[in-house]
Order: sequence, then C-alpha cells, then structure tokens
Amino acid sequence: MANFARIPGDLTVVNSKALFGLTKRQLIGVLLGITVGLPVFFLIKKYSDMTTASFGAFIVAGPALASGFIKINGLSFDEYMKILLKAKVTPSIRIYKTENAWEYFEKLKLREEKNGKKNRKESKAKKKK
Repeated sequence: MANFARIPGDLTVVNSKALFGLTKRQLIGVLLGITVGLPVFFLIKKYSDMTTASFGAFIVAGPALASGFIKINGLSFDEYMKILLKAKVTPSIRIYKTENAWEYFEKLKLREEKNGKKNRKESKAKKKK
C-alpha cells in the first residue's frame, strides 16, 4: 500500500518549518510573546492573584502571538494592522461629494426672483418720473 503526499499547485502557500513545527514568523512571535509576557506575569503576580496576572500577561503578549499566527486575507496580522491604521488615520485624497442639482436651480430661481423684483421696482420708479 503506497502513501501519497499531497503537493499544492501554488508553492507560495508552502511554509518551511523552522522549529517545533512552527514557521520562522510564528517562532519569533512566540518568543517575543514569552519575552514580554513572563515579566508582566510575575510583576502582576506580586500584587494580585494568579488569574489577574495571567490575564494581564495574555493581554500584553497577545499582539506578539497574533502577529505570528493570524493571517487575514493572505496578510499577516501586523501587515494587516499597518494597512488598517493607514486607512483609518490618513485622510483620503478623494472625497466623494454629490451636488444637488435641485438646490442649484432653487438658488438660481431665488436669485432671479430677487433681481426681477429689483428690476420691477426700478422700472416702476422710472415710469413714475
């Protein structure tokens, strides 16, 4: 009985494993999370209970772990967050603004009415003279 390995057609999907079955990005994320999370855990544990300390360590180490493991639309977490922040913070170049054609015609009509009243008053004044 032969065992077959499935080979993907697109080789960009394949990630080489570095250590413990993790890719380089995942390994760096885990090491960074541990480096940041452990000191925070022990610091909070001095002043509070174990649950609060572990929760605080997870909150601090979470972004480092997320940057290693999470992929959104083919982008890593940190690339996705950079794009998201850039889209939210920087002002857009093109602002879509509609023009209300009726408002333009109403202003034109009011302007003509005002000018028409003035012209009528002037013509009446000329006729009286």
